Amino acid sequence: MRSCGVMLVREHVTWVAVTVFLLGTPCLCGCVRGGFDPLTSVTADGLTDLPRDSTDSPEGSAIKPDFSPDALGPFGPPQLIAEFVDQNAECDDPTLTSDGLEIYFNKEIYANTEYQIFKSTRSSLLGPWTPPVQVMELSGVGESNPAITADGLTLYFSRGGTWDLWVTTRMTRSTTWSAPIELSHLNSETYKDLVGSVDGSHLFLWFSSDRLGSNDVHDLFLSTRATTADTWEAPAPVVELNTVATDERSAWSNAGATVLYFVSDREGGLGGLDVYRTQRASSTAPFDPPALIGELNSPDAEDDPWLSDDQRTIYFSSNRSGIGQLYKATR
Repeated sequence: MRSCGVMLVREHVTWVAVTVFLLGTPCLCGCVRGGFDPLTSVTADGLTDLPRDSTDSPEGSAIKPDFSPDALGPFGPPQLIAEFVDQNAECDDPTLTSDGLEIYFNKEIYANTEYQIFKSTRSSLLGPWTPPVQVMELSGVGESNPAITADGLTLYFSRGGTWDLWVTTRMTRSTTWSAPIELSHLNSETYKDLVGSVDGSHLFLWFSSDRLGSNDVHDLFLSTRATTADTWEAPAPVVELNTVATDERSAWSNAGATVLYFVSDREGGLGGLDVYRTQRASSTAPFDPPALIGELNSPDAEDDPWLSDDQRTIYFSSNRSGIGQLYKATR
């Protein structure tokens, strides 16, 4: 806990000295002023969280800010993640734990034309990724679209055949995954349901589906629950973001679901699927019209955005090199 002392606060052109006296016990002080954010914030679990500079972590995964993503500025040029380049397979659907040390992604193995889930780890945010290995305990009839929870203990994915939503869990980050369970109450019987992501609070599950009647044209859906002990509720389409004749899919949201990144091939993009961002005032309010993130997109297809907690680092897939591979950009 930080100690309190003398703090200088600038209001317009006047410096005001604010003195906080300690009365024998430590305290945590914030300064609430018109036109400025408070120095402290309260997290979803009721604990007081002190903001830190983004340089505390190369990918900012420990920071949980509450701000407009526009204030962060544009992303830098996307960089190919060299450790995962594979000329014999398409790579996509990256998803990471919140500490940024474990990544899962999808490969389409050309030799058998099956989708499979692979994983890689690293010892630090600046360290190299280990050679990816297939998650054998999840291999079946073809698995895709992995989405791992922030703590790394639950993994949602889509399974081939009918392409439905499934979930698996594990006791610790070093143990194997349990036998997957189908989320049958969320799935449609004859249409494709593809996992997008689950937010940091584990209360918002995003996926896409072509169940609205347009074959292979996907729309965004959202299922919610009140607590992590509850069952996921019946999904609903995100009507303000979906379009009639184009794809909307691969959604990622911040904890609390007020900022959303997704991809679409709607008119106005650079070509193929492009990455868009939108936000809303609360988790129950409608989303604003989405904005194209031009610096991430290309005339080819971009897909599967995943962001760090502070939204300064994004992983996504693109076939701009002629084959689907994983990319990273920061800001």
